[in-house]
Amino acid sequence: PDNGNDSSSIYPTLSHLGHALYKNKELKLASESYLESFNIQASIVIGEENRDLEGFSKKMRSIEDEILSLDQSGEDTSELSSALGGIANILRYIGLVNQELGDFEQALYVNKLSLSVRLLQPFKEYSAIALMAETIAMFEFKLKKFEQALDYFNQALQAKKELQGDVTIDVARTV
Repeated sequence: PDNGNDSSSIYPTLSHLGHALYKNKELKLASESYLESFNIQASIVIGEENRDLEGFSKKMRSIEDEILSLDQSGEDTSELSSALGGIANILRYIGLVNQELGDFEQALYVNKLSLSVRLLQPFKEYSAIALMAETIAMFEFKLKKFEQALDYFNQALQAKKELQGDVTIDVARTV
């Protein structure tokens, strides 16, 4: 809630606090700090208060529509792309905390949401897309969902090819 303060200056501190709590193995508190940071960032992007991951997930289509509208009108989308990158990053951290807490289903959900946000970015960050796709592939593989794992490994490979070209050590490592 906005009580006259600029909440956009708070979310980086909440993220940093989450990192410190995570490193100190205070996982529940880290999760709360990350989620609060996420909700502020998501609220800024969607233009209304965001309270949870599922609410944001439901707004993804409207964000995509906004990006298309900005592109068609020739407006600069770099600020929105950067904001989406910040959201994807904090989702990744939430996924790490969930994984550490042993909630693999929620960790997988959050990582998939992070990848979806990365894919929405007008300016693609292929290294981040590859990281998230490969992370999800490993989860799917451990869950013995081999077809899904293959799909995500291929997505990681494609992102690395976009980033580095076809002939690199990193691309070969993913195969």
